[in-house]
Amino acid sequence: MFKLIRRAISIIILAAIVFLVIALYYGGDKFLWFGTKAQEAGHSVKQFSEKAADKADEIKSKKDSLSDLYHRVIEIYDRFLRFLGLRYSQEDKALKDKTLNDRKDKDEGNKKRANQDN
Repeated sequence: MFKLIRRAISIIILAAIVFLVIALYYGGDKFLWFGTKAQEAGHSVKQFSEKAADKADEIKSKKDSLSDLYHRVIEIYDRFLRFLGLRYSQEDKALKDKTLNDRKDKDEGNKKRANQDN
């Protein structure tokens, strides 16, 4: 662990010395060049991120409109099936399930009574 810390500190000191040598020898022109290139890259990244944000907004609006259209189509399809009698509304379905359960209970009661008679 101590070797790792010693190496990290050595690299930091060596980098500082190299920085000072380059700054003294070239007079800062290399760092100025690096700074201008970094600014240009920053502007490019900003423009790209703005384009990406616009595209994301466009995709979200299309998704929302398609979602609304999908729900309207499903609602119309469901109404059509209910009109044909192939699908029941939730209230009709609940009533049908209740009626079916009542019949099952009645049939089971009849079977129990029949078994008791034997």
